[in-house]
Amino acid sequence: MEYCLIEGPDISDALLEGCSQLFSQHYGVWSSAAATPTHCGGKAGSPVEMSAQQMRVQLLFDETCGVAVCLSNGLPVGQAFFCTFTLPALHDDDGSRNVCWITQLVVHADRRRQGIAVKLLSLVVDSRARDCVAVGVASCNPTTVRAVERVAGGVSEVDEGLVREVFSHCSVPRLKRATDLVVSECECAVNTNFFVDHLEGLFMLEKLKCQWVLGVVREGWEYLSIVRLSNLPESEEVYG
Repeated sequence: MEYCLIEGPDISDALLEGCSQLFSQHYGVWSSAAATPTHCGGKAGSPVEMSAQQMRVQLLFDETCGVAVCLSNGLPVGQAFFCTFTLPALHDDDGSRNVCWITQLVVHADRRRQGIAVKLLSLVVDSRARDCVAVGVASCNPTTVRAVERVAGGVSEVDEGLVREVFSHCSVPRLKRATDLVVSECECAVNTNFFVDHLEGLFMLEKLKCQWVLGVVREGWEYLSIVRLSNLPESEEVYG
């Protein structure tokens, strides 16, 4: 298998088509709440799909976007799309405080539990770590969150000031449309009205033996995970 990181302008239509097929076949299925009059998801149990054109609009929306891919026989079997955005400087002489955000993580069902997700995330974080102070992801899949925590070398934040500060400057289009955000000592989640089925995620959550601070996500919501990198100051210094 071959791993590579490709910046947004260099992502070909052919690669994006392969990424679209991987997502549409191996990401997940819609929940029973998806096809109600107030929601526009697909039929319950049908695959959540994303076309190559939708990917280009939703995942490659600015010059900071890119993708890390794992290829087998020239086809993607794992992919991690990402972007970066900047937090305001605390002082006039401060350098920029960038956040690396994982906008999509998918691994082929037959290739899971082989370390592919961690290798993909490591490619992304290693390429951005020098300029970034934190890594984030919104996902209803606990194993996605855990993989981000593992690569970033920390645990998800439940510091409300930090989480809201980062989230308020997030450039990801679907998160900018989110309708609610909850942050507490036992929950950190965002209402994205993304009604993907949570059954597999709940099963995975029960198997996690390490500390889990984000609670149990509700229908239509996603866990919001923000993990500090070593050069991010403590919250009382940043927000005190």
